[in-house]
Amino acid sequence: MTITVLYNLITIPTVIQGGRKMEELMKTIAKNRFNPDYKTELKALNLTYFYCKQNDSAENKGLAVIFEHLYLEPEHFDDTKVKISLDLHVNERTLLRYRKKIVKVFSFTLEQIKQDTAQALVL
Repeated sequence: MTITVLYNLITIPTVIQGGRKMEELMKTIAKNRFNPDYKTELKALNLTYFYCKQNDSAENKGLAVIFEHLYLEPEHFDDTKVKISLDLHVNERTLLRYRKKIVKVFSFTLEQIKQDTAQALVL
């Protein structure tokens, strides 16, 4: 079942659709970061990156470097999972776990921003 929400004149996958579509959205945002249609989504992406940097400060995991490689550097978007794991010196299972965590944080952040925007419009 596919659920989408029309927002800012683009179709945004909801959290229910799963990680792969959200990851594609994150990559699209990175490629189009100067496009005003992605203003809200870019804010969520930036806040997710900030979360990764905070997480690194607290846990010394290198999550921000992984985030940068996966979602901010378009030259790596087509790399295989094995190549990414080798480039980042991270086990494939660990990389998968980190990707899931990052996508969940992004999804939550995007939904919160959309809710806050909707509430501000009502007030």
